Amino acid sequence: MHAALAFADVTGRVMFSLAISVIVHHSLLTRIVLTSIIASILTLLVCLPLERFQLLSLRLAARSTGSFGLVISIALLAHIPAWANVRSRYWLKSSVESEGSKEHGLDASFCLYLLVRTASDYLLRRLFGECPDEKRDTYLTNYTFNLPNRAGMFKPFESFWD
Repeated sequence: MHAALAFADVTGRVMFSLAISVIVHHSLLTRIVLTSIIASILTLLVCLPLERFQLLSLRLAARSTGSFGLVISIALLAHIPAWANVRSRYWLKSSVESEGSKEHGLDASFCLYLLVRTASDYLLRRLFGECPDEKRDTYLTNYTFNLPNRAGMFKPFESFWD
């Protein structure tokens, strides 16, 4: 299960860093270093056994993956090479030069899609929330798990007649 979570998170992080590289037009070495730092450090949040960090990290990765996929689809249909051939930026030193307004529009749309997905995720979580039974069950599980072992300490009341 941790491998699937880590793979989903790495995919989202790589796409996020690649989109940032397209927007800012870094050099080849900077693109590779940026991707490796973002992917490795933030994937640790998913591998930690803290549920809060896992959910936040996976949600951000899923949002960036969806936004990146949507922008790639638009670029492929509109024949905009700056975003359509974006994965080649990891091995080509001379990246595609700025396409002008088309590329800037796709850059802005990636950021806009990411913000809209973040806002909708926040609102859906805020309005509908999580199952309160799960929260209560988790609380009770943690409470009973942290109780000391009481075996051998309990003595029944002694009867008056004994």
